[in-house]
Amino acid sequence: MQADMILYNGNFLTLNEKAPTASALAVKDGKIIQVGSNDDIKPHQGEETKVIDLHGKTAVPGFIDSHIHLISLGLDMQVIDLCGITTKESLLSRLEAAIRDTPSGNWVKGYGFDETHMDELPDIMELDSVSPENPVYLESLDYLTCIVNSKSMAKVDMHPRKGVTMDTFRNSGEPTGVIRVEDEKLLYQVANVPTLDPVDPDLPESELEHSIEIASKKVLESGITSIHDPQLPPNALRAFMNAVRGGRTPLRLYLGCDRNRDIPLERYIQEGIGTEPIQDLLKLGMVKLFADDRMSVREFRARVKESHQAGLQLSIHATNINETRNAIEALEEVLEDTPRHNHRHRIEHADNIDEDILERARKIGLVVAAQPEIVYKLEPKYPQDVMKVAYNSMISAGINVSGGSDSPTVPIKRRARPPLAYSTPLLGMAFAVIRRTKNGSIIDKDESVSVLESLKIHTVNGAYASFEEDHKGTLEVGKLADLAILTENPLTVEPEQIKDIRVEMTIIGGEIVYAKE
Repeated sequence: MQADMILYNGNFLTLNEKAPTASALAVKDGKIIQVGSNDDIKPHQGEETKVIDLHGKTAVPGFIDSHIHLISLGLDMQVIDLCGITTKESLLSRLEAAIRDTPSGNWVKGYGFDETHMDELPDIMELDSVSPENPVYLESLDYLTCIVNSKSMAKVDMHPRKGVTMDTFRNSGEPTGVIRVEDEKLLYQVANVPTLDPVDPDLPESELEHSIEIASKKVLESGITSIHDPQLPPNALRAFMNAVRGGRTPLRLYLGCDRNRDIPLERYIQEGIGTEPIQDLLKLGMVKLFADDRMSVREFRARVKESHQAGLQLSIHATNINETRNAIEALEEVLEDTPRHNHRHRIEHADNIDEDILERARKIGLVVAAQPEIVYKLEPKYPQDVMKVAYNSMISAGINVSGGSDSPTVPIKRRARPPLAYSTPLLGMAFAVIRRTKNGSIIDKDESVSVLESLKIHTVNGAYASFEEDHKGTLEVGKLADLAILTENPLTVEPEQIKDIRVEMTIIGGEIVYAKE
């Protein structure tokens, strides 16, 4: 059989236990048709075959980010960085440059100006002259001041409120577009700006599709070929469908619905939750809930039961021990009432556990979607009561642990600001092995895993977490041809150097979707 693509002279880490290494691979119709030596692959080479010499570089299964907020990342990536701006002219110039890359009607947000270091702030008319078609919202470094244009001012809550001041023009008494608050929590309430994360259910699908396209390009640079985005309102689910059909993203997507909102599960089912509307590219299967105090225990358990009985996969946010125990108790209850084989209900994060949680999680077959790279990036800001991140204990107990980034959702203050974290699975791999953070701290060294296990966390374990291990996560005949080509072999370099490995190429279905210049 003539291949569409052949990769040879490589070091393939297949994660197939029967044949863990190879030097070449052949692809036909988006799937792997041969893995082996250079000689094994030669019979598949024809006149039309694309042949790539890897020159000894390492190829691994495409990374799977099992917890990312892709639309939120794309929205954040479009936020204008205003830090260090000192003049009104510079601010307006930066806004004008951003407008050129923003579709008409989409929100334009900026963050980081410090009024104490600026000559003056622009007013609503000056913003309108630069952005007549796009609503503009610019937020200060201290979250206590914002500037808006007329499109955005139309959405502002103008009712008098304690702790809120709206500047006005001296002659007319009309708003200048500058709003000041005494408590940062008031700023979004007054301005009525769409939230970036979680995704605002009122944002137009076209704006969300644009964000998917932007974020996808960035994610591909990290060797990621599949993502799990667990917390989406109906407009976001439709935007993903449109983006896939319109060719805006090549990523393979496993999506979940945001059941923390008061949107009935039935509506999500009508939107397609529980189906695979586009084979091998788009699958909708998760129901996201939070096991904290966002709703009563009674309501939380009712929603867990409803989702379980509908045959869907629960994706439950739980960080500290109390939240994780709350999630497990709810799942134990529904599984006893309505047993279901191979449900693979998920705990998102599970950053701190104890022996009781381990045993109960193993007993009911829970899957854990963890985020190694967050701890690396955020310590010491990461909450101390969720610092255990016990990968070794969970894996040793027989629990499937997958790796993700939670990008861009890290620290608590969520306003209009550029991303603080991009998805970087090689960083996550390194931390899971050496347990050393960006600041040099070693956190629970006894929870280290091997490099091979860490690679599985970011590949085949992620495939298992979405019921897709039969066709992705390893490099085997018949599986999807999704690969990341790396500059070094993570199994042979010093563990400290894993984070410095670079992605040379990302391949999805035998198509090169990213290549380092």
